[in-house]
Amino acid sequence: MLQPSNFPSSLSVVLTIMIVVNIGSLSSAQSKPADFAGYWLRDDGGVIKVSVDGNKLTAIHVKVVPENRDVYGFEPGDAHFEGIVQGGTMRGKVMGHLAVAKWKKLCPARWASWTENELTLSQDGKVLQGRWKYQEISDKDCSVIKEQWLPAKYVRSPMAVSTAHGLLRITGRQAELSALQIELILDASGSMWEKVEGRPKITAAKEVMTQIIQDLPDNAQVALRVYGHRIAPGKPGAYEDSELIVPFSKVDKPRLLQRIRLIHALGTTPIAYTLSQVAIDFGNVPGEKMIVLVSDGIEECRGSPSAVVSELLAKGLEVRVNVVGFAFADDASKIEMQRVAELSRGRFFDAKNAQALHDGVQAALAVPFDVLDASDVSVGAGLVGQSPIAVPQGTYKVLVHLPEASLIVPDVHIVKDKTTTVGLEKGQGKIESRVFGPS
Repeated sequence: MLQPSNFPSSLSVVLTIMIVVNIGSLSSAQSKPADFAGYWLRDDGGVIKVSVDGNKLTAIHVKVVPENRDVYGFEPGDAHFEGIVQGGTMRGKVMGHLAVAKWKKLCPARWASWTENELTLSQDGKVLQGRWKYQEISDKDCSVIKEQWLPAKYVRSPMAVSTAHGLLRITGRQAELSALQIELILDASGSMWEKVEGRPKITAAKEVMTQIIQDLPDNAQVALRVYGHRIAPGKPGAYEDSELIVPFSKVDKPRLLQRIRLIHALGTTPIAYTLSQVAIDFGNVPGEKMIVLVSDGIEECRGSPSAVVSELLAKGLEVRVNVVGFAFADDASKIEMQRVAELSRGRFFDAKNAQALHDGVQAALAVPFDVLDASDVSVGAGLVGQSPIAVPQGTYKVLVHLPEASLIVPDVHIVKDKTTTVGLEKGQGKIESRVFGPS
């Protein structure tokens, strides 16, 4: 069994905090809105970055100490917290990781799990302090056998004060950079007949998949799986209504487009069962693999998509699951599918309309990159071939997450109000980089 210890550097359970913030009314003692944005130091030496988008706040890891990376599996860019704010207090959920070596195989549905969290911002805005609910897990049946509140504290880092920004753009040919093994999974359940902007979601999804297929690299190995398209809800076999309609092969665009045109939405949503089949779909071909899952809702067949992904990873399948959520109706659906993406080092895209769906699927196929300072703290992240990102003025290295191995581009200079471009291209069997600007 796991035992509690001092927070946070020597925990048996190391936590990331997930809190969605709705910045509400402030107490009379505060003269201006609470300012949560910026960089925050953890007690263990790690660093998190808090960002505000409208009334929502999110935090990610930007520097992870070796113990948290090697033992608990955290990486820069992983979600740390989201939540609800009333006054200067945040109340939300905490996602904890158990030690990967033991618990990922022993309790695949529990090794990354949620518990409660509360944090209060000091009046001077320099400290976030509160508590989190520790859970002791049984190594016999993976149940929660004890809960206990433990303290939590973050101190604002001076890194947050920089206001001078330039732009960074990374360019490259998708055919040379993208994962070569891609499985597209499309939700064709009955709910896809619901309308967004006056059109059925299934119509928009098929149009987007058609556009994306036309842009796939000619050297990619591609498969297409569809679920919920053959059996009506409640009928025998509905919980396993998932079909690999195009097995893995060198991309055959006419064939893929023809099969997309024939899809009709009908049944239920067996996401967990569908994900359990992808190991068979990929077979024994080595190397990193990518799944792009387009769905409009949560699991309806008593399964746990996140538990299935944990099991696949525990068995050694190298796969990233990028999820494009299309007009999700509830937060529970979104949270579960965010977790599916996070567990596999994938990404979640929240698409509220057809254009956002297209952008989300396109981004899901793109190569991500991180911008790191001299201390290996991430100051920004983006996608190759997508819009440029704002980066604080300074000199950085760029880490491009290519399918086979990451590429490091050193000495990238960012200057206020100017644009720096890093071009990537394949030369002599490997990807090479060239920096242009700032200009």
